[in-house]
Amino acid sequence: MDTVRGHELAGSRLVGSLPSSDMVALWREASSGIVKYGFVIEYRDLEPPRTGIFDGLRIVIDPDVGFEMQCFLLLHLFGHSVQWVAPSIEHKLA
Repeated sequence: MDTVRGHELAGSRLVGSLPSSDMVALWREASSGIVKYGFVIEYRDLEPPRTGIFDGLRIVIDPDVGFEMQCFLLLHLFGHSVQWVAPSIEHKLA
């Protein structure tokens, strides 16, 4: 088995390999579920180097980033948002 050097990202070769139809399905299901939990998804121009931010129940994504990165940001920032606000909405997330 090849070893991965510390500066390499495991799985980085998978970036860009998901078919567009699968990414659209991922976005549709993820965004629908996130909104149903009471979160707001907003597109807004952000100052570089920011590509996405979260503030409580609001997730903001810069529309200038590619769609694959938007999917990543949505899921990543949702995870951080849940960690941040989980005590106050724990009953909704169970």
